[in-house]
Amino acid sequence: MKPTRISGKGAGPGMRRNTVRVTPLIAAVLVLSLLIPAPPVAAAEPEERLQRTAQTDGADGAQALPTGRVTCEEASAPFEVLCVVYRLIIVNYVDVVDVEELASAAAQRVRGADLAERTDGEPPPCPVPSPGFEEVCEAIDEMQDTAEAVEEAVRGMAGSLDPNSRYLTARQYSRFRTLLENRGTSGLGVAFSLVENGMPCLTVTATCRPVISEVYAGSPAEEAGLMVGDELIELGDKFPAELGCEDVARLDRFRAGEVVPIKVRRDAVLTGRIRAAALAIPVARGMVVDGNIGYLSLDVFSTVADDAVAEVLGQLTDPPISSLVLDLRGNPGGYIDSAVGTAGAFLPDVSAVVHLVSRETVETVRARGRAVSSDPTLLPMVVAVDGGSASASEMVTGALSDQGRATVVGQTTFGKNTGQSSYHVEPGGMLAGVLQITTLRWFTPLSRSVTGGLRPEVTMDLPSCLLPAEVARRAVSAIRPRIADVSITSEPSDGAAYVAGETVMVTVTFDSPVVVFRNGGSPTMNIQVGDNRRVALYESGSGSPELVFGYTVRNRDADPGGISIRSDSLQPGWAKIGLVAGLEAILGHDAVADDPQQRVAGGPAPQTGPEVFIDIRESTHRTSIERIVAAGIMNGCGVAEGGDLFCPDVAVSRAEMAAILSRALELPAAEGDFFVDDEGSVYEDAINRLAGAGITHGCDPGGGLFCPDVAVSRAQMAAFLVRALGLEPPA
Repeated sequence: MKPTRISGKGAGPGMRRNTVRVTPLIAAVLVLSLLIPAPPVAAAEPEERLQRTAQTDGADGAQALPTGRVTCEEASAPFEVLCVVYRLIIVNYVDVVDVEELASAAAQRVRGADLAERTDGEPPPCPVPSPGFEEVCEAIDEMQDTAEAVEEAVRGMAGSLDPNSRYLTARQYSRFRTLLENRGTSGLGVAFSLVENGMPCLTVTATCRPVISEVYAGSPAEEAGLMVGDELIELGDKFPAELGCEDVARLDRFRAGEVVPIKVRRDAVLTGRIRAAALAIPVARGMVVDGNIGYLSLDVFSTVADDAVAEVLGQLTDPPISSLVLDLRGNPGGYIDSAVGTAGAFLPDVSAVVHLVSRETVETVRARGRAVSSDPTLLPMVVAVDGGSASASEMVTGALSDQGRATVVGQTTFGKNTGQSSYHVEPGGMLAGVLQITTLRWFTPLSRSVTGGLRPEVTMDLPSCLLPAEVARRAVSAIRPRIADVSITSEPSDGAAYVAGETVMVTVTFDSPVVVFRNGGSPTMNIQVGDNRRVALYESGSGSPELVFGYTVRNRDADPGGISIRSDSLQPGWAKIGLVAGLEAILGHDAVADDPQQRVAGGPAPQTGPEVFIDIRESTHRTSIERIVAAGIMNGCGVAEGGDLFCPDVAVSRAEMAAILSRALELPAAEGDFFVDDEGSVYEDAINRLAGAGITHGCDPGGGLFCPDVAVSRAQMAAFLVRALGLEPPA
């Protein structure tokens, strides 16, 4: 039989499910491992352990038995469970067990239970699995119902080992399995969050209201037509009421069959009565937030959790998303195999997921390859956790964190680093109960223990009543690239001050490599030269943490105190700046103060006031002219009395147009000289760049002429732009 490993606050992060069938004389224990063994570390030698067991185990009949006692091989039906559980604990518990303490706990549990004392008849012969168990037998003898007394003794033994070891009846174990599969609850089939004017809030008020954040497929709520976004007005006798965040998360709790009146507000007030039913809530659910953020929540690591995660992941990544948030808040754990499979969906094959340490061995469990569309091992990823994230949740979180695969956000986790195995105790072939005991401790791939909980890399408040979309937005902000520094990285050539024609270089440093996606535009950087705003154009850096911008000093620029940069001056325009997957960067940054080493020597006093050119005041294109000049793409045509001139009505030569397009498109330097009639022109470099990019073929391709002084017609301008922008023919 294959072991089933369970991870949870109650059951532990590693439960192997084993069956123990008890006949009058034989107890068979089946324990098989699916783990990949790692080189063993120091542990007790098997011979030493067997010897220790023999010295403390009275089942071999070696010691003299008190009157009225028998060996475990001679035990009658009520006592078979006691002997089997004792042996399972001695052989399989993660640490060597002190038998006297085990017996003392069993005896105290029997005497402390509310059991009827024996008033007549002789007690059946009690087996003594170890000499120390005489006090246990004495306690059992005092009780009228021997079977109940044995069950209490077994509970006492299991409970004395650690907080996660226990003995369950068949009914308790069935309930445990039901909850572990995310079943066993009943209600309408909705989840609620708190919202106030579209923003999250934490306590119900006149304006902070519960809204439906999820409607589960196949639920009574779905059949009744409830929808995400419906505002709750009334819900049975549970609302309206003064509710906090945690209360709202538990609003939908009704007995199956109960008819619940409900009133919601959508476009209008809607009322109805819905019959509650047993709910089978999907363990994994997902949505795409803001068009490119994937959000995947996982309630528990059930037997199907890893498959459910793979299915939801496939839906989220087709079409591709830019990032992924795995929400493990409140997830108490589950099966180790499901945890390994879930972690493996985000890790390269054979990556270490967890180290399992038992009494005898150290085993390393590794990721198994999974076929999911849009390889999730490449997605920028965040794991959201809180104090309710335990065991298998911590196992997955630790694996993804240690492997550098995800950023962990939220609150410190529960802190459970042990695993339990489940043994079915079946005397006579009938299930009497299930023993769950700690059989291993686990460590992250970097051998970290989660004792005390895993601390997130980014502490973040993510209350349970937040809308899932808001959780996604807050969590993913932790991995969006941020500006770490902005600085002027050039110096005046003479060491004193920049003059016209020199370039001021500004470097923007991010906390991780970023990519610039042009999208037909280019980012710019606003700088302050004296009282004037100037625009530095993007030059290089895509694919690295540093983006470089340049501004060429103009005539009449003057700043004796040094160039400064105001806060939040990086402007993406049509471009996007972010990770390769498309997750956009956060572009806010602090101001850069005046730097006396970055002075600008000026000519005549610069034009004051909001206008740069005096001849565009009445132009309908004034705003466009100011923008294109501020971007450094065009300059003025001269100076007249009273200020600068732009000459808005003057025709542009082909050579001037080449310069404008070259600057606007940031064309690379050309590798050759294409025309013979531009020799000596100040625009020759720009003309060659235009030709090198395939935007122009000249005015006489056969003769190698460009005709730099010929005015550009509107038709020629259309031809330039079609080639520059790669426009397709109309459909």
